[in-house]
Amino acid sequence: MSENKKYWYIQLNVNFFEDERIDWLCEQKNGYAYVVLYLKLCLKTANNNGILTRQIGDMIIPYNVDKIAEITHIDVDIVRVALELYKRIGLVYEADENCNFMRLPEVPGMVGYTTQYAIDKAKQRDRKKQKLLDSAQDNVQDNVQDNVSQELRVKSLELRDNNLEKEKDKKHKRFTPPSVDDVRQYCYERGNNIDAEAFVDYYTARGWKYGQGRPVVDWKAAVRTWEKREKKEEPKGFVYDYGSMEGSL
Repeated sequence: MSENKKYWYIQLNVNFFEDERIDWLCEQKNGYAYVVLYLKLCLKTANNNGILTRQIGDMIIPYNVDKIAEITHIDVDIVRVALELYKRIGLVYEADENCNFMRLPEVPGMVGYTTQYAIDKAKQRDRKKQKLLDSAQDNVQDNVQDNVSQELRVKSLELRDNNLEKEKDKKHKRFTPPSVDDVRQYCYERGNNIDAEAFVDYYTARGWKYGQGRPVVDWKAAVRTWEKREKKEEPKGFVYDYGSMEGSL
């Protein structure tokens, strides 16, 4: 029956041309012709388990070089050289002891097929799917305004929620006091003479707050303030009162 007729095909791996054997063929003179010939032979033997033979009546006849050149429309000299190269790299080998016919070992793993029945069922499913899509499209056209309004409302709520989340993140962002080593390293980079331990002790004792009770949010900014104050000339023997200094921050 026609619905049981099989249609054979081959499937190529996406890395087909990265295979070292195919890559090597492409490097040869007429290399791409060799690759095209190989693919034609794969297709030719797809329904014969990769074996290069043809059946005439009860006879099974192997393909020779001339016949391969004829059916593939490729120059006979190219075919002759290509077959020898295929054998050397394992794309083709002699399938019996008498070397009467050749086989392409990769073909069985590349082959698939479908039937007329499967094709008809696929078309039927496509028609049914298209019918459902058309029906849904009609419903969409009838309700497009409502959908747009709903989408805008959802977008507005999402924007509001995002803004609330950002505000929440800002409120929950906590200041992390630096270690003495952190301050010492920063002072070294700044080239100042601030006592890192004294700096950390000073602010730790005050709960990392300035003189007016404002929380410290950037300890490096506080270091720079101390640096500016210490760079001012002070009388010899003067001991700076950092508590009064912080009152201006």
